[in-house]
Amino acid sequence: MRTRHKVPSVFNIYMVDVLCCALGCVILVWQLDLDKVKDNEKKTAEAKAAADRHQVETEKARAAAVAEIDRTRADLARLTSDSASLEVENATLKGSVKDREARLARPISCSARPKPPRRHWPMRSPPVS
Repeated sequence: MRTRHKVPSVFNIYMVDVLCCALGCVILVWQLDLDKVKDNEKKTAEAKAAADRHQVETEKARAAAVAEIDRTRADLARLTSDSASLEVENATLKGSVKDREARLARPISCSARPKPPRRHWPMRSPPVS
């Protein structure tokens, strides 16, 4: 038998079949990944919308808290000034009470006692008959 020196053909119909199957698998994987990517994009968009809503609510709560702090500081300043004025008034009243207690503690002398006022009794008119 004679030896044939034929160059083997690498690119034959079987190789085309293998390449087509591989290309089909790659396209299938891309399609599955594309669906996952779309799902992830949708979930990401929903999460971003929820985060934005949460941020808006947080900003509203922060603004309300800042307003409450400002009102509380104003109340504190007002109450501090009221307290200071009441302390001054309290000290004045304590001084007044001490003066009155000192006056009451002194014995009253007879000469210093004021005379009772004279009473002038009204004259009665005679009864009319």
